[in-house]
Amino acid sequence: MNDELLKRLRDTEDQFTERKLEGAGSAAFKKALVAFANSLPPNRTAVLFVGVEDDGTVKGVSAPDKQQHTIRELAEKECYPPIYVDLEALNTSQGTVIAAIVHYSDRRPHFAGPAYVRRGSQSVAATDQLYRKLLLSQDDKRRFLLDNCTVTWTIEHLNKEPGASQPLFDARARSVSDCTIEEVTAFFVRFKALASGGLFTEMLQDVHISFDDKQYRPRAIIWPTGR
Repeated sequence: MNDELLKRLRDTEDQFTERKLEGAGSAAFKKALVAFANSLPPNRTAVLFVGVEDDGTVKGVSAPDKQQHTIRELAEKECYPPIYVDLEALNTSQGTVIAAIVHYSDRRPHFAGPAYVRRGSQSVAATDQLYRKLLLSQDDKRRFLLDNCTVTWTIEHLNKEPGASQPLFDARARSVSDCTIEEVTAFFVRFKALASGGLFTEMLQDVHISFDDKQYRPRAIIWPTGR
């Protein structure tokens, strides 16, 4: 891991690499972390190097352990939803550099601070659950899924197995099951099959909502929309 990070440290700054001096301040660190978490595709990482000039000149940090603690606190307590980072102290001949590694997040968008709601006569930070409900309710499909998460759904899979990432070779393949909704995120919906108790996750772009006239309940037709 350290060899790969040192190579990225020496390379030119790119879309997923940022360099900051120790004195850049909390706002600059949070801005970089949030931007990474909101932009990373799956299977990619981004790195915020602290203790480095923009041109790659290493200045180091004065207290590596304290700096790591500060970055973790900023990421987990001052970004919302929390951003979970891996931290590494890189020892170079010019000084110690802190690498904050950011991974793909399915909880995005993230913000450099909480969302607020009213509770009585006070403005309070929204809980993570309420924040996500507020965010997801902006989209009609997600809103409908959230509003009907306690009822039984008819789930019909066309040309794919439940939870599979790739379509089947047989375009005529079809399966029907009774399910409830376990979770709705910004990009996925997790179903629970009532017969087996098994869980499976589908990309929202593959979920097409309709109505089961026979059972008189919501129906979701799942088919791959091309990836």
